Amino acid sequence: MANESPQQRRSRQLREDRDRCREAAQRFRHRIAQGRYRSLPDSDGDDLLYLAAVLDSAGTSLSELPDQMYRDVLHAVRRLLDDGPKRGDVDPITRGDGH
Repeated sequence: MANESPQQRRSRQLREDRDRCREAAQRFRHRIAQGRYRSLPDSDGDDLLYLAAVLDSAGTSLSELPDQMYRDVLHAVRRLLDDGPKRGDVDPITRGDGH
């Protein structure tokens, strides 16, 4: 927003970062629910629940975390929520290769 004070900008960013942490935690929980619905082995379900709880706690306490930990949490959350190609990924050969 154009007329935000630095305090307002930090508050807005903190809210957005907390929302992203919650979204990543919810994505873990959704994966667990999908696996259980499909009757897949639950070997990773507990691990994902633990990670979801960590993300929930980190998101709730973001403003109290040391700067480096805050950045690490957000970096992990961005990677978890990014469904697009990662740097270094290769596009499939099937596009425009003439075959």
